[in-house]
Amino acid sequence: AFVYDKNKRTIVFEQDGKHYSPINVASGIKSFGVLQILLNGDFINENRMLIWDEPENHLHPQWQIELAKILVMLAEAGIPILVSTHSPYFLQAVRYFSAGTSIEKYVNFYLANNESDGMSVMKDVTKNLNEAFTQLAKPLSEIMNVDLKRKKQHS
Repeated sequence: AFVYDKNKRTIVFEQDGKHYSPINVASGIKSFGVLQILLNGDFINENRMLIWDEPENHLHPQWQIELAKILVMLAEAGIPILVSTHSPYFLQAVRYFSAGTSIEKYVNFYLANNESDGMSVMKDVTKNLNEAFTQLAKPLSEIMNVDLKRKKQHS
């Protein structure tokens, strides 16, 4: 757990009675630690929104799913949450864990699309997330055919 060390006047990660500087802690653990500190300090609650840009950064896909589960639980507890993501794992996990809950009707998904004039337009894709998943999968799809790449190199 992350705690405030009064002697050092800093936040440290505490495990098995030992204190570690946050710089020596995995990035993923820091994500959960930040959330813990925000909750413990009452910085987020029913009256204070959590806005988190790409919380999945530096997290293994399994931990992305766990973080999404926790965020859905917090939303169920009444904490308003706004998240942006580029992770299909995180996106599907939010969708999965909110399904059938009291908050499902309040969970919305939007996709940002760049227009030809350089402006971004937000499109509500709540009822059909396929467009978002297709856009997120596009870069990987473009590099999947290694054999074709080899053929092009030898042509």
